[in-house]
Amino acid sequence: LQSSNPAVKTPDSNLFNEAKSGEFYFYNASLKARGFSEFKSRWGQRTNVDNWRRQSAIRSQNATAADISDNIQKGKGDSVLSGNSFDDLLATLPLTEEKLESSNKTIAESLLTMAQTFQSKLEDFPSAIQAYEELLRRFPNTEYRDEALFNLVYCYQKTGDIEKVAAVKKELFSKPSSNKWAAILKNPGAGKKDEATNAATKKYEDIYNLFIEGSFEKAKTEKKLADSTYGKTYWTPQLLYIESIYYVKQREDSIATNSLSNLVGLYPGTPMAEKAQTMIDVLKRRTQIEDYLTKLDITRAEERPRVVVSSQPVVVTPPKEIKKDSTITPVIANNIPVKKLDTTKPATVVIKNFSFAPADPHFVMVLLDKVDDVYATEAKNAFNRYNREKLYSQKIDMSGLKLDERYQLVLQGPFSDAYAAVAYIDNIKPIVGSRILPWLKGDKYSFLVISAANLDLLKTNKDMTAYKQLIQQAFPGKF
Repeated sequence: LQSSNPAVKTPDSNLFNEAKSGEFYFYNASLKARGFSEFKSRWGQRTNVDNWRRQSAIRSQNATAADISDNIQKGKGDSVLSGNSFDDLLATLPLTEEKLESSNKTIAESLLTMAQTFQSKLEDFPSAIQAYEELLRRFPNTEYRDEALFNLVYCYQKTGDIEKVAAVKKELFSKPSSNKWAAILKNPGAGKKDEATNAATKKYEDIYNLFIEGSFEKAKTEKKLADSTYGKTYWTPQLLYIESIYYVKQREDSIATNSLSNLVGLYPGTPMAEKAQTMIDVLKRRTQIEDYLTKLDITRAEERPRVVVSSQPVVVTPPKEIKKDSTITPVIANNIPVKKLDTTKPATVVIKNFSFAPADPHFVMVLLDKVDDVYATEAKNAFNRYNREKLYSQKIDMSGLKLDERYQLVLQGPFSDAYAAVAYIDNIKPIVGSRILPWLKGDKYSFLVISAANLDLLKTNKDMTAYKQLIQQAFPGKF
């Protein structure tokens, strides 16, 4: 190494020549130690980096800039300290009321930001809890009190500390408050208006629709990208449930269980969580159940007639004439009274060969709009489970039909007439979104009633628009 500075001695040129003949310099421990000592005495302690002379100058400049930045930050825009004297240091202390208030506000904001980072970005909920509690301990009357308590409820739910959840909720509601945090906790729907405008929420809604409509590969790719950006904050129970159904169908049970477990953890105590927990229990025993069903040998007594179960819609031939004293017993959900038929008036509503004959047996039709076969089957199973649990005394047959690329039909019945079918719809409609199909958004399904004759015609012409017009005229304002 040559130096242009005359004050710096040139390294000993014989250093590399003092090794024994044929011995490599770096294999000689004594020469290496001597070389290291001479380098250190001339150049000081240097880290092993490229262009270390330039790096030294850059670090020196950065250190100076950082010192200036720190002084400006501490002084909140005041001039840089001229020295480290007692007066200079004293000037930075928040001894006045105004400076103390400003300092406390800065500390509170920092604690809140740190807690939110642990919660939303790192999902380190114990650390987030510690930061929120420190904020409330040091500043019990802070303007961020309700927001911190609201987030504490969420963090304690994630860690499973139910007692702390109840205690924090009680504290949040103990003081009269008009801010949004207490309102959202009391009524989760209160914050949906603002949430709907959020880009992340919109993204996950799009992913939900991709799953429901059967674009599974695109949905998985989009969800993976969204999760890397937003984390779990904007997951919905509907999305997690339909995602798990897809993975169950693909026999990827571990992924399905993970999705269901996330649902149970994020939304405990909800109907969706109950369904998810049930499915987790079934998945754990999937192999055992399938093995049992495979080996099951059912032997019927000879005198019993053979029962043939068909997946096709049940078609009932309507009677030629229905009298007022007809013995047909309509299927009535929970004993809801059914409107009596006026058999003296013929059917007057006719649209494009569809005709409304209220005395004919009718099916309840659940019309699924742009829903994949996987979820159409799950919807049929959901109604079947409800009917067996709540209406076990009445036999309501179930069937499914794919009308075209857009519409899937879930058919229940037939009921004795149109009004019996409508009574069933009136009975279940208020609870469909919360108990039967909580995983399916309301714009994806609707209810209609349809006779066997109209169903046969609909299969042929596929004209759902015309049939909707028929029913809307037959039952104004009902559908």
